[in-house]
Amino acid sequence: MTSINTEKLKAGLKDYFDNPEVAAKIEEIKDANILKKLVVGLSLIPDLVAIVEEIATDIGDAVPGSDKRKVIVDFMDDVIKAPFWVEPFDDNIIGIAVDTVVMYYNTKIGHSWLAKVKSWFL
Repeated sequence: MTSINTEKLKAGLKDYFDNPEVAAKIEEIKDANILKKLVVGLSLIPDLVAIVEEIATDIGDAVPGSDKRKVIVDFMDDVIKAPFWVEPFDDNIIGIAVDTVVMYYNTKIGHSWLAKVKSWFL
């Protein structure tokens, strides 16, 4: 069952990414081969994490990391249309990609990477 905060995160994320630049990226993903979908999708993950974190801060409640991760995975799953044979487990693949990107930045830059990404977009 989704929480009220999860719904607020989803709505905020969709609102933030409702702009021509991101719409062009999403169109690029829709018409691309699977490799390009992965590359462009991976490039969006730091932005998605930063925006979800900012929205969670604005909500004011403690939003669990698992809820934030779920919102990002759901958003990416809606954006990236996988071939029919991948569809049953594409949310798991996207979740692993999100976890990997976050772990990479946490390891390479430290937990301060999020503030740097936020400064680029907010």
